[in-house]
Amino acid sequence: MSRYRVSCPCGGSVTVSAGEAGADVPCPQCSAAIRIPNLSALNHLAAQAQGAGKPKPTQAGATATPPELKTGRAIFIILAVVAVLINVETLHSDIESHEQAVPSLVRLALTIGLLYCVWLGMLWARVLSGFLFLLAVFIAVWGASQLNNLIVWQSFLAVFYFTFFICLTAVPPVRRFLDHQLQSRK
Repeated sequence: MSRYRVSCPCGGSVTVSAGEAGADVPCPQCSAAIRIPNLSALNHLAAQAQGAGKPKPTQAGATATPPELKTGRAIFIILAVVAVLINVETLHSDIESHEQAVPSLVRLALTIGLLYCVWLGMLWARVLSGFLFLLAVFIAVWGASQLNNLIVWQSFLAVFYFTFFICLTAVPPVRRFLDHQLQSRK
């Protein structure tokens, strides 16, 4: 079984097996969690070290972004953009119908701020956004049952908000990306 040496920013290093790829391993020197790169990144780094003729430790976090993190990031970005566009459309509708646009503008700013905090890996923002998107599903379903002329729009909102909630809580690439963001903040 192949062994890989992964270094910690403190200067310590840990030797890991292929089975530990993607896991967090405590540094023996400072006890900080070291994120072990995925197996393909470990193999790539090992091949580079052999090509240079001497073993090189890999710097935790200095590897290329694994494909699963890229997938999770892409899904999150797409959903966040759609969420912001929904708020922009609501703001635009309020301006056209001469309603007060301030609440829609505030909601847009708060949505952008909350999604940015989720992007940064803040756990409280992730939990709050999951709760708010799930609440929005119930409000959209209720709205669809009350407003016959907007049933298609309200149904779309219900499906979208439910999709966003599921992605934040249950889709593995998105969860791993957000977990990675959380770990990179520590």
